[in-house]
This record gives sequence, structure tokens and C-alpha cells, in this order.
Amino acid sequence: MDTTRLQYGMSFAYGGTGVFDTRANYPNMTVQINLFEQLLGNVYSPSELSSSVALVSVAGNDYITFVLAHLNSPAELLSGLKSFIEKVVNQIEVDLRRIRTLGVKKIAIPSLTPVWYTPALANLPESIKSIVPEKVKYHNDLLQKSVAKLNNESNHSAFTIIDYYNTFLAVFNNTGEIPGILPFKTPFIECYKNGTVCDDPKSAFFWDPIHPTQEGWKSVYKVLRTNITAALTKA
Repeated sequence: MDTTRLQYGMSFAYGGTGVFDTRANYPNMTVQINLFEQLLGNVYSPSELSSSVALVSVAGNDYITFVLAHLNSPAELLSGLKSFIEKVVNQIEVDLRRIRTLGVKKIAIPSLTPVWYTPALANLPESIKSIVPEKVKYHNDLLQKSVAKLNNESNHSAFTIIDYYNTFLAVFNNTGEIPGILPFKTPFIECYKNGTVCDDPKSAFFWDPIHPTQEGWKSVYKVLRTNITAALTKA
């Protein structure tokens, strides 16, 4: 292993994975933390962990998997989604606590974005799309409570939420009032579609049905930058 690159961090993420199993043979978050734990004492020293930040990115793949698995039984989807959200957030809390126990002093986790704006959900039945805002809010509310609980346990702000939800909305609604960010005229249309790239990728917020473009992420970061720095540097 090229240890000179460790200063730039290490990713244990696998695309499409979640808190629980989302794809066959893909490591869920628990397995990813196991992989991280195997490096402790060998690759990462306690002092390096204590001065590091862990980003625990939960992008919603658990919910996408749940929805797709229940598309043919909408009643079961609607009745089961609330309890599934509680199950996901409870496991996130377990995972965050474990990372803290392993020695990481600062842990950041993003809130869910307003996912009903993603091109991927454009063709879902209206009966399903209509409940998404409420369920996203429920996830984020539960996450706030879990993070407050964890910070209370540790007696300082080890855990912080990165507010993707309101930041994405601010970027979507921007008409020029946010300094340094150009408005996205058609933010909910993906740039790459059917093997063809749009004429001006910098004008697109979404690259594909789910993921933002580089320009999209730049805009999100510009809005978040000050708050992230303040949250991660306070004692």
C-alpha cells in the first residue's frame, strides 16, 4: 500500500450499497466498517484517527431498493415504508456509535436530499411519488434525533449532520441570488441519457437519473462550505 496517499483519506464505499444489503455480494455499511477496522493499528494509528473525519454517506439506496421491491404491491409499500425508515436510521445510529468507539473523533453524515426531484423518480406512479417528501422528512427528523442522542452520550459534538436537504433545495431554487453559483435552468433533466451527453454538461445539475454532475456538486459545496468548516472544527 502506498502510505503516502493516506493523508488524502480512504474510501470504503461501494456504489449502490446501503445500510443493509441492496445488491447481491455488495458489502453493506457494517461490512465496510469491518474493512476499516482491519486497518487499525496496521495502517492507521490512534493519533491519526483522532485527528480525522469520517464521512458516513447514506444516499438512499436502501429506500430505492425497498421501493423497487414493492412496486407491484403499493399497499404493502405504503404501510411498510415508515417502519423500514426507522429500521434504517436505528442501524445508522449503531454504525455511527461503532465508528466513534473505534477512535474517530469527528463523524459527519449527510441528510437525505429532496430525492423526489431526481430524474430517477420522474416515472414512478404518482401515488408513490406523492409520499416521498413526507418520508424523506421523517428520515431526516429521526437522523437529527439520533445524532443529538449520540452527541449527548459523548458530551461533545463528535457527530454533525451535513444539510444536503436544504442545500440541494437552495441550489435548485437559485435564480442568481447565491454568489458564485450560476442557476441551473433545467436542474431536473439528466445530462447523460441513452448513451448521449448533453451539449453543455456545466449547465446540468444531474449527470444521470440519480447522481449530480461535477458542476452540481460544486454548487452544493459552495453553499455548504462555511457551515461544514464551522461544524467540523469546533470542539
